[in-house]
Amino acid sequence: MTNFILRINFYLIILIFLSINDFSQEYESGKINIIISDENYLPIYSNRSLNLQFNELLDDYKVFNVEQPYYFAKTQLLKNLYQLTCNSDENDFYNALETFNSTAFYSIEKYLKCYQNLG
Repeated sequence: MTNFILRINFYLIILIFLSINDFSQEYESGKINIIISDENYLPIYSNRSLNLQFNELLDDYKVFNVEQPYYFAKTQLLKNLYQLTCNSDENDFYNALETFNSTAFYSIEKYLKCYQNLG
C-alpha cells in the first residue's frame, strides 16, 4: 500500500513539474534584445545616445523604451545587454540596426550561436 501511495505522489510531482513551464522564454511583440558594444550608442538619458544618426533610427522605428535589464551584472557583456521596445516590426528594426552598424550591435541569438560554435 505504501508503494502505491509513493508511486501516486511521484507521478503527481512529475505532472506538476511538466505542467509548469517557467523556463521557456515567451515572445514579446515589438521587443528586441541586443548587445551594444560601442559606447557611442549606449543610451544616456531619455532613450538617447551620443550618436545623432542612431537617435534618428530610434525615432524612425518609434522606439519608446530602452531598458538595461542586467545593470547590476558583474560581466561587461550582460551590462551591455539592452531591451528596446518599439511600435513597429521588430524584425525590420533589427535588420535596420544591422545595416546601420553591424559592429556596434549584436543579437543575443547570434552571440550565443558564435559562443556555441567556439565550444
